[in-house]
Amino acid sequence: MSITIKNSTTIPGQIIMARDGTLTGRLPVDGRGEVIVPTSNSYTVTATVTMDDGNTFISGPVTFSSNSQDITAEVRQENGTFVFRLAMEAGTNPGGVTLHNHTKYPVSFSTSMNGNPLRSVTVVDDYNRGFVSTREIYSFKSIVDGVTSSSITTSNGNVTVEIFADNELVSDFTGYSVRFID
Repeated sequence: MSITIKNSTTIPGQIIMARDGTLTGRLPVDGRGEVIVPTSNSYTVTATVTMDDGNTFISGPVTFSSNSQDITAEVRQENGTFVFRLAMEAGTNPGGVTLHNHTKYPVSFSTSMNGNPLRSVTVVDDYNRGFVSTREIYSFKSIVDGVTSSSITTSNGNVTVEIFADNELVSDFTGYSVRFID
């Protein structure tokens, strides 16, 4: 699945795209150009913890494609040594990744989607948890010739967005808008 962004004007512009308010991008689109944004998801989470002695440990990454996942940071004793790692379990929240800390120190979780940073969350202790939304609600607005359009929103991850001149003149400016097309 993918989102296609088409610029039906002759003027280069930008699309500002957000996914549930957590992932924002500014995508340049040439006049009469097109940009394709894949929406199939692959998430990666790593975690970092700093102990009282000042030593910092970084977990190995965990990767998954589900939009619902529980990730727990833990220190495990294995073969006579301690290992800082992440454990994955089936998600308890259908709209995101729930982050748990089973260590006695604050843990910083870094999440990415398709290799792009998504959000960093610090979970202080076992009594708290963090959350990163994976809901697929996309919003778009354009900037063309210095004019910013209104936003449009969809939950369809396989849609075409068009930048177009709406022929509404305000002073010396032509109005531009975005819409969904089939």
